[in-house]
Amino acid sequence: MVDPRELVVGLRRGMDRFEVEEGLARLVGAIAERGAPGRLTALRSTTRADHDRLVQHAREAIVADPAWVDFSAVAESLGHSRFHTSRVFSRVTGMTLSRYRNRVRVALALERLADGHENIAILSTELGFVDQSHLMRVVHATAGERLGALRARLGRRRQDLS
Repeated sequence: MVDPRELVVGLRRGMDRFEVEEGLARLVGAIAERGAPGRLTALRSTTRADHDRLVQHAREAIVADPAWVDFSAVAESLGHSRFHTSRVFSRVTGMTLSRYRNRVRVALALERLADGHENIAILSTELGFVDQSHLMRVVHATAGERLGALRARLGRRRQDLS
């Protein structure tokens, strides 16, 4: 079950709206699943195909605009609730929509740093992070290394290629 305290801590640390909405959807889903176990589980092959399509469309929406994608709009455009979209995405991919979105944003951040982008504050704004420290926390959580270390390594690689 999702711990509501994690949402509160996340909000205090600067969690963005997308992550808040997904966390709430996961919490509601966990409560509903507890109330009616198995009711939300789909095993039919047509349902699996629909779920695969939903995941593909959600991925495409996130990749198209990872900075400003709106969780509610993605779910609505797919014809599903936020809860359903979040639950299906997590079940099919093994990761949350937020984690997937953060992976895309971190990959873009590292790509831009490798291309010589210097200003972390501007980069964080362009990629839709709440602030520079949010970008640095997400990079560390996603890549397992601090942004400064990655940036230094990318800078050395760029110099080696010159």
